[in-house]
Formats: sequence, C-alpha cells, structure tokens
Amino acid sequence: MPRLLLLSLSIILLFGCATQKNSYKGDADVSLGSGEGFLIMGVDTNFPLETIVLSAPGIKSITLSKNDLKSGKNFILVNLEPGEYTISEIEVSSNYYFSMKKENWRFVISPHSINYAGNLKVRTEHMFSNHAYFAMMNESSIALEFLQEKFPSLLSSKELRYVGPGTDDYYRFALTTNK
Repeated sequence: MPRLLLLSLSIILLFGCATQKNSYKGDADVSLGSGEGFLIMGVDTNFPLETIVLSAPGIKSITLSKNDLKSGKNFILVNLEPGEYTISEIEVSSNYYFSMKKENWRFVISPHSINYAGNLKVRTEHMFSNHAYFAMMNESSIALEFLQEKFPSLLSSKELRYVGPGTDDYYRFALTTNK
C-alpha cells in the first residue's frame, strides 16, 4: 500500500509540474515562439497511451497529449524550446508507466527548424500489461510524406532535420532533388 501511494504521489508531482502539448493538425494552426523549434515524431502503438513525457535540463517537462496517442500510427508535431530532450517516461495506462533510460530516447531540438526524432513503436499485450516493447525507428520518408501532405507551407519555410538515433542524410538528399 505505501508503494502505491508513493507511486501515485510521484505521478501527480511529475505531471503537475509538466506542460501538456497538443499536436498541430494542419498548416493553418502552426505557430512558433521566438527561438523555438518543431518536434515531429511518429507514434505507432497497438493500445492508446496515456502520456509520453519529454524532459530537458533547465526546461519544464512536456507531456504529449493523450488525444494524440491513440492506437495505430500517428504523427505528433509540437513546438518546443531548443535543447537536448529525453523521452523520459511512457505511461501505457493509468496503472503502468515505464522509465526510459537509454541513449535511443534522446534528441536535440534546434531553433527555427523541424526536428524529426523518429517513430516510436510501442507494443503491449493488453492495456493493463506491465510488460511492453519499445523501439525508436527511423522512417524518414514516411515523416516527409506526412509533412508534405499536412504541412506543406511549414515544410517549405523550415529546414527539416533528422535528430533521432544515428545519422541520416535522407532529408538533405530528398529535399534538394525535389527542387
């Protein structure tokens, strides 16, 4: 019982101190604050997720909206302050969350650009499972197609960069050959 109380209090404190972000839905509603950059990230999950928490030193934690974390394949586009972020927690249900501690969950948001962190794949046995599979996949071409369809004005006005695990020059190649 004390562990459950401690866990509940920890979650309340964590999310009480975080800023919730909702994904942009189209070019018309996109805005960027001074010095901010955009994060685009795919989320592919077999069950709806409660939250994904992004943390960065010196920046208030960010929670990605439950509305954007439905089951299936989705893209999230949000504006963030520049910095080195970590996907620090993934809450798969109101009962279970996972702390992420490896390098694969880190990315850097650069100002005035669109920063593609990768596609997060989450698989659980069922909604209340305490076991889950997580992977960050590089699907740059699919992210580019999404931006071309939903955010053409944004894509034409900002540099698109891959900031996920490893390196990838696909955007530099694809965007220069299409011009």
